[in-house]
Amino acid sequence: MKPLIGITATLQEVDYDKQQVNCHFLPAFYTDAVSQAGGAPVLIPSGEEATVNYYLDGLSGILFNCEAESPVQDNFKMFLLRRALQRDLPILTICGGTLLLNLALGGTLLQDIKEQSGKQIKHWPETANDEPVHNVKIKEGKLKLILGKETIEVNSFHHQAIHKLGKGLVALACSPDGIIEAVESELHSWVLGVQWHPELMFKHSAEQQSIFKAFINSCKLRMNNKR
Repeated sequence: MKPLIGITATLQEVDYDKQQVNCHFLPAFYTDAVSQAGGAPVLIPSGEEATVNYYLDGLSGILFNCEAESPVQDNFKMFLLRRALQRDLPILTICGGTLLLNLALGGTLLQDIKEQSGKQIKHWPETANDEPVHNVKIKEGKLKLILGKETIEVNSFHHQAIHKLGKGLVALACSPDGIIEAVESELHSWVLGVQWHPELMFKHSAEQQSIFKAFINSCKLRMNNKR
């Protein structure tokens, strides 16, 4: 039996049948990576906070993605994330999802890396989205156990970054200019956040595949323990 993995979706107005309609969408990169790692992905639409417990009752883990949102959607995701943390669900966050995780635990952000820190690495380069653009140094912790390496090459698409770490979060990886690129929570069983996009490099990178496989394995343990 496969664990059910919730993935946050984006609500966006699009052209449909000659009119503007709101649609929930989710890039297939996320669902493909979860499926190939052994999970059963389901979309979590932004909605009423009252629905959150119903989602969490049926899920074995949640992936928070990076898609840009409106304030209403951001509030829903924040509520969902905090409730998932309270339940100690396995959580994987990617890019903006990792920034949300840091905020949920009381951390702060650099709103613009270049302007506020003067860092020289281009964290939003003009390259194909599945190509590595800089390396990250892996510190001791969950990510190093997963990857078995001290340095890996990653892609990058962010202008914001973690500044002050939230409660219980520890940095697991940094770019050469000192920007935090991965975190884990010491207060939860399995919470991992990465600033890059492993879903975009999944098909040709065993390292990125291992991140999703480790996440799904933690979700399987959660599922089996609930039986």
